[in-house]
Amino acid sequence: MHALTDVLNWISTQLGHEIPRDTSSAFYALFHVILLWAPLALFLVLLLRGMTSVQKFARRFLKKANTFSQSGLPSSVFQLIFRHTRRDQLYLVMLGLISLPVLYTTLELPKRIINRAIDGPEHTTMIFGIKLTQTEHLFFLCGLYLFAIIISGLMKFSLNVYKGKVGERLLRRLRLEIYYRWRSGSGTKQRSEIIPIVTQEVEPIGGFAAEAFALPVFQGGTFLTILTFMFLQDPYLGAAAITLLPFQLALIPRLQRKVNVLARSRMIEVRNLSGQLG
Repeated sequence: MHALTDVLNWISTQLGHEIPRDTSSAFYALFHVILLWAPLALFLVLLLRGMTSVQKFARRFLKKANTFSQSGLPSSVFQLIFRHTRRDQLYLVMLGLISLPVLYTTLELPKRIINRAIDGPEHTTMIFGIKLTQTEHLFFLCGLYLFAIIISGLMKFSLNVYKGKVGERLLRRLRLEIYYRWRSGSGTKQRSEIIPIVTQEVEPIGGFAAEAFALPVFQGGTFLTILTFMFLQDPYLGAAAITLLPFQLALIPRLQRKVNVLARSRMIEVRNLSGQLG
């Protein structure tokens, strides 16, 4: 126990803070969770998920000879998306990356407005060679913050609109492909079964195609940007923010797999029902 306490004190010192000796046992336990056990659990979860991903990739690589089915379509959704929308995906990823510095600016400016322009002592500031009083500095920072908010909103709007276009283009391609193959006699022969396939079953693929690469980059970048900002303000605050992350990484994928199984069962039941009614 003393060894863990020494490690905790060392980590706290490295972060630029020292835990007072008169800290209560409850707060010591909290510090143990935040600075020791939560990072260790996060490392183990990431390690296990990384090993699982490598195993899945290895299995897919061994089946590379069967990547394309007899129909000529890729066996992986990611391959299908990248095959038809790779330029659009690159544009979406670049737009998501460009929005991250703007996001950090919207986090940093309110701190500067409060700490320097409002609560700070009377001062003058030189900006682009122009001398500003404290009040002028406040208005300048507020205008800059408003401009950053507008730019961030416009970039998110452009990202969402372009994602919609990418999804609809791929949906149109898939629906036409399914229709032409059905007309040529491939697959099911019943009209009642082809309708839910064209209308309902391919719909999620369009939404997923628009977010397959851009959403992880944008959401992951947003998370890292906010986490970086929190660590720069207070390392303890940043460490506390990732305390629940290991539980989320371990629990949410399991729940999502169950949801996917239920959704797949529902799709099969709807298709069978349509075939019986048709």
